[in-house]
Amino acid sequence: MADSYGSHPYVGHAIKTMPREKITLLTKIWTHEDGSDRNTPVSESLDRYREEMGTDYLDIVLMHCLMQPGWSNNRNHYMDNTPDVVSDLLGKAKKKGIGVIGMKIFGEGRHVGDHEREQSIKYALSDGNTHCMTLGLESIAQVDDAVERVMRLA
Repeated sequence: MADSYGSHPYVGHAIKTMPREKITLLTKIWTHEDGSDRNTPVSESLDRYREEMGTDYLDIVLMHCLMQPGWSNNRNHYMDNTPDVVSDLLGKAKKKGIGVIGMKIFGEGRHVGDHEREQSIKYALSDGNTHCMTLGLESIAQVDDAVERVMRLA
């Protein structure tokens, strides 16, 4: 889910009767290279997301559109610590079977050629650091294609 999709209130309604400890909530947020929080400060956005979903916490927040080299340095003001410390913590979490590193491997009309989709999914499934992936899909045929590739390559 993501704020730009308007999905938080719908998810909040859908999970109302579910035990919170039985679900994992993941959303994504826009960040800016200069740390300006141009529209709304990140902390205020996260507070609103929690309110819209009727929950005290979010399990995972992905930083949206980190497509430039060096993003872990020029966006480090959004992280809980330095890139090296965050990387070390994620490594420890991974050894325990927890923690998530996610990536959008194709979508937005980019990297959608047959060979690019194949290579993107193959990388995400074999890298060992990717525990979730976001696919930009626009049709049932694209969903079917992605599912077939993941099942074949996994």
